[in-house]
Amino acid sequence: MSRELSCAPAVPVREGPDKKPLAVEGLGGGIPLKKFFMNLKILKHLFLYGLFGVLATLLDIFTYWFSTRALKFSTIAGAFTAWLVSMLFAFLTNKKFVFQSESKSAAVFLREGGYFFLCRIATGALEVGSMYIFVDLLGLPDMIIKIITNLTVIILNYVASKFFIFK
Repeated sequence: MSRELSCAPAVPVREGPDKKPLAVEGLGGGIPLKKFFMNLKILKHLFLYGLFGVLATLLDIFTYWFSTRALKFSTIAGAFTAWLVSMLFAFLTNKKFVFQSESKSAAVFLREGGYFFLCRIATGALEVGSMYIFVDLLGLPDMIIKIITNLTVIILNYVASKFFIFK
């Protein structure tokens, strides 16, 4: 028995009278194709943001280790160097791959870079301030507050990047 190779989509697609795809079949009677692909685009966007965020974090840790061990930097100098290197990496990858800002002008590059670093400084200050208020002053559990503030900072950085920095 021979099997035919099929180029049919993996998910059933409803067609209109002109034989053009209208919706992807699924729960609830089907999702309009435009919405389906918009959801895929958003998921890809969030995946890339998360992926490059993890890579920036790993780069931060490695740069701190290298700065303090191999280069004999102080803790503060190593932490600052690591932050600077990882922020530059995050800016470049967010600009190119996540938010796909295609600007070639130096003025736009500097504006985006300036806003990106100002936003990261502001959300970093928010995180440190939140830790001080909720942990040191109010006595709440530090790891729970750290996780909550970290998630808040990630969301704020994403929103700022998407709607204000790389618009």
